[in-house]
Amino acid sequence: MPLTHTIGDLTVIALDDAEAAHFDRREDAIPAATQRDWAAADAFDPGALTADGRWWLRFRSFAIRYGDGPVTLVDAGVGPAGAPGAWASVPGRLPDELAAAGLAAGDVTAIVLTHLHSDHIGWALPASTPFPEARVVLQRADAEAFAPMLGGTLLAEEDRLDIVDGDADLGNGVRVVATPGHTPGHQCVIVSVAFGKAVYRTK
Repeated sequence: MPLTHTIGDLTVIALDDAEAAHFDRREDAIPAATQRDWAAADAFDPGALTADGRWWLRFRSFAIRYGDGPVTLVDAGVGPAGAPGAWASVPGRLPDELAAAGLAAGDVTAIVLTHLHSDHIGWALPASTPFPEARVVLQRADAEAFAPMLGGTLLAEEDRLDIVDGDADLGNGVRVVATPGHTPGHQCVIVSVAFGKAVYRTK
């Protein structure tokens, strides 16, 4: 059963698209980290390290629903077999995860892409999306940075794109906030109601 968090009329559901080992050892990926840093990371998430020292990654999306209304999806996972994000060596299962949570693909009216790395956009790409009518929300800085790679696919579908510059209110308690760094146009999602708030960030 997917993990669910309720904030007033907003329901946020964590959806696991896939799991796989990262392609390099974590010490090689972040050489400045100390043994103390890694010990703290292991205590926080002991299941995130493989026997040979690589990360065990969970490629996760979040479904946000206001009441019984439409769904905003945060990130679109690795996608099906053959999608660019399939470097993870396993196909994603996001449509099945949505169904298990009682949601239909047609309920998704918006997809917020926190950034345009391939393991976050798989089910949003035109060739594989089960959400062809959903608007795709991304930061202009990422659209421009990734245009050489994605110009003929996702970024070519201008009628689906909702390109924002910085912070933006998407309605129904959902807001995006620009958090550049991981990519030029990285963004976080904040969901809030009068008496509660949560921030969703993926990397």
